Amino acid sequence: MKPRLLIPAALAGVAVCALAYALRPLPEPAAPDPPPVVASPAPERPELRHRLADAGWRLIEATERGADRRIMQAVALIGGVPVETPPWYALVEAVFPASADTHGQHPGLPADAEETSNCGGALYVEAGRAFVETAAHCAITRDGTRPKRSEICVEPQSRSSCRVRYVVHRAAIDAGYEVDWAAGLREDRALVMLPDDPGGGARLPQTLCVQMEPGERVHVYAMGSDETGRLAEAVKLCSQAVVDVRPGIVETRAEPDCAIRGADSGSPAGRIVGGEFVQTLTVSSTHGERNFYAPIRPDKTRAGVAAWD
Repeated sequence: MKPRLLIPAALAGVAVCALAYALRPLPEPAAPDPPPVVASPAPERPELRHRLADAGWRLIEATERGADRRIMQAVALIGGVPVETPPWYALVEAVFPASADTHGQHPGLPADAEETSNCGGALYVEAGRAFVETAAHCAITRDGTRPKRSEICVEPQSRSSCRVRYVVHRAAIDAGYEVDWAAGLREDRALVMLPDDPGGGARLPQTLCVQMEPGERVHVYAMGSDETGRLAEAVKLCSQAVVDVRPGIVETRAEPDCAIRGADSGSPAGRIVGGEFVQTLTVSSTHGERNFYAPIRPDKTRAGVAAWD
């Protein structure tokens, strides 16, 4: 090649390279980094008292503070016959500050004197939670005084011997509870949650079964007062006939071999079906020969247990 042709040839080569570079495929632009994922905070659950209120219950907190605790121990009803204590039977002992009436009757009592309310109850297990169902007036006095604490005696063999005993500081009473001792206490039911499951608890009925009817026999497990008025030392079983059914109240009459007394409040009552006891009622109150019961509400009880979690 002649020397004078080198420059044009070089220029042509540069032009070809420039054109090839200009026509090269451009890389896809890199996708922008996604924004960081920020976990939204879990919504806070309402306070227990509000959750219970939504479920139709009212929270009752004892005046003494401290954690609920379980105490291991080596450890009536007028008429009827003593029976083997069912593993689901419980006693509820609520310890209250001594009332003004008590101080008036006993002027020498110290200011911090205590008095105990004795009731029965039934141990249940629902959704992994153990609790005792009893009467509302066992968890709070008629003037609204809260207990200092409550003690739950599971499967008592006597007043001082239990399979296991708990000290608890909170309960829930039915929001519809109304006090009228002469006509019966409406919706007289309470739940006392236990810190763990002692075993032996019954399962809640799936439904209320069938409403009790006048003339039907109500079977009662209780450990209230004996014939002398002292607290009984054995669980007894007897039955009464229903005479009236009203919203929130079932009424019977005391019978010679079966009469409810004050310490029988909260005790389980219901039917014997196929030889098995099915609770449909809770012993509520008495007025003369009239005995009153509160129908259990499995649906409402389940809502209260769910609200407690």
